[in-house]
Amino acid sequence: MKHWVGTDKLQRDIFARVLIGVNIAFKIGFVTAFIACLIGIILGGLAGYFGGWIDLVVTWIYSVFSSIPYIVLVVLIAAIFQGTSGLTGLYVAFGLSFWIGPARMVRGEILKIKELEYIEAAVAVGNSRLVVLFKHVLPNTMHLIFVYFSLLFIGAIKSEVVITFLGLGVKSMPSWGLMISNAIPDIGEGFWWRMIGASVALFGLVYAFNIFTDALQDALDPKHQT
Repeated sequence: MKHWVGTDKLQRDIFARVLIGVNIAFKIGFVTAFIACLIGIILGGLAGYFGGWIDLVVTWIYSVFSSIPYIVLVVLIAAIFQGTSGLTGLYVAFGLSFWIGPARMVRGEILKIKELEYIEAAVAVGNSRLVVLFKHVLPNTMHLIFVYFSLLFIGAIKSEVVITFLGLGVKSMPSWGLMISNAIPDIGEGFWWRMIGASVALFGLVYAFNIFTDALQDALDPKHQT
């Protein structure tokens, strides 16, 4: 049997572990982006549409979160959930860290949308403000949410590699971060290829999604359409 990228110290095929790591990367990316966008849509939508004390509370919360260095916040939350599954801790840590961007974006967009005539007409015919928000206002921010979802997907995968490398992420599964961390001592012994597989896979996935995000933004955002 051929080992395209060699084997590790336990004679496990590196290429097979890289392919398994794709599954873990997609799980972390999709779950994190979903949680962050969901929190951001709800809080940003309520703040932008209702204003007043709700807006003050939401903006205060994400201002506090923004004032904490990102890596410190993620490491702290991941450490709190260190006793649970590695993936569970990362889902919570990234989800509670990444929602700030979508919330700000949704809030800013809704501040413009809620002044449009069709929104005022929807309120005038007797719809409740919550119905107007979730039926007429938030759907008009979804083109931006899709773009942000793709960006958060990439950010979560890269962050997992960093957090796992620090020993606070995935523990027992062949994630790319764990593979790179385990391969670091081998570089001094000349076995540099043991980290090449995960590194190339990470680069390829991030590069592909960067291109996809640009294309998605051009297709969905009216400001980028000619």
